[in-house]
Amino acid sequence: ALHKLKELTLSSNQLSGSVPTEIGNLISLTKLALNSNTLAGHLPQEIEKLKNLKWVYLASNYFTGNIPVGFGNMVEMTYLNISNNQFEGIIPPELGRLSKLQYLNLAQNKLTGPIPTELGDLNLYRLNLEFNQLTGNIPTELGNLVDLVHLDLESNQLSGGIPPSLGYLPRLKKLELHNNQLNGSLPSTVNGWEQLEELDITNNQFSGQIPDELGELTYIKSVNLSFNYFTGGIPSQLLKIEGLELLYLH
Repeated sequence: ALHKLKELTLSSNQLSGSVPTEIGNLISLTKLALNSNTLAGHLPQEIEKLKNLKWVYLASNYFTGNIPVGFGNMVEMTYLNISNNQFEGIIPPELGRLSKLQYLNLAQNKLTGPIPTELGDLNLYRLNLEFNQLTGNIPTELGNLVDLVHLDLESNQLSGGIPPSLGYLPRLKKLELHNNQLNGSLPSTVNGWEQLEELDITNNQFSGQIPDELGELTYIKSVNLSFNYFTGGIPSQLLKIEGLELLYLH
């Protein structure tokens, strides 16, 4: 039954209960959208049989348990959004196999452990891991995501510095690292963010001088460096950027 079904969209209803194991029979499914319901419980292991899935949108429910490792075998996947649930455990490194994945949103869950270095093998334009309990350093490998437009790691427990490799993200428009435990000085490679419009690193433990290279970001509109330990002056070039609308240095 329904072996030929390609799209299942049940978004924004009042569905409750858990996802039935029979979902594994929908072997032709390419799109699964169950977002914005009150579904709960673990995702059934049978979901891992859906090898043709390209679009998975399960956000804004009450799902629990670990992110299925089998998602890493859904090699056709381009979009994965399971934000605003109660998933826990680590981010499966197996997600790094999804060479066609462009959008990954795991925000607002209870995920722990480090950001897998394998995510640097992807071809993402959007990576959102905000509001989890992730620890460890920002992986140097994220500097390989040359198509990345929006990187959101805010409100975790990340430590260490910003890896200089992040400066090699020429299409990045929005970088949100606030509310972590990041430290050290800002790398001089920040001038590689040629398209950057918004930078927010509030409420960390950054120190040292604000690099002059920030003044080379000609498209920047909003810079928030508040609640850190910066010393020295404000780069004069930064104050000359015509499009700058917001500059916070509390």
